[in-house]
Amino acid sequence: MKTYLFVYGTLRRSLSHHNRLTVAAEFISLATMQGKLYLPATYPGAIDSDDNDDRVAGEVYRIINESCLLESLDDYEACSPRYQTPHEYCRVQRPVQLLDGAMLTAWVYLYNWPVTNLPIVPSGDFLHCIQQ
Repeated sequence: MKTYLFVYGTLRRSLSHHNRLTVAAEFISLATMQGKLYLPATYPGAIDSDDNDDRVAGEVYRIINESCLLESLDDYEACSPRYQTPHEYCRVQRPVQLLDGAMLTAWVYLYNWPVTNLPIVPSGDFLHCIQQ
């Protein structure tokens, strides 16, 4: 069974921490997931949304080495057991829609702290924030 990862922030291809994916994952497609995107700092945080019109833009990767990659990313996102709770992010599985319309289930790191007073990213695309 194939395992997928959806990334929407600094792990995307053109951004600073993408190299964390290059050995253990293969790019599949641009994609979106239902959710809202906020800016807790200089990085984004996506949360679930009940509104289908709320979309977060990102990329889907097929995970080649699941245990190695997810353990490494859990540390990067500070949500592994060695970090104090509540974690800022939590790793969950969510449906994502590929550019061609196909749907699949992927791991994603959702923001886990309150979003009250955080700036929202109206476009749902973190790349729009850093290009302005």
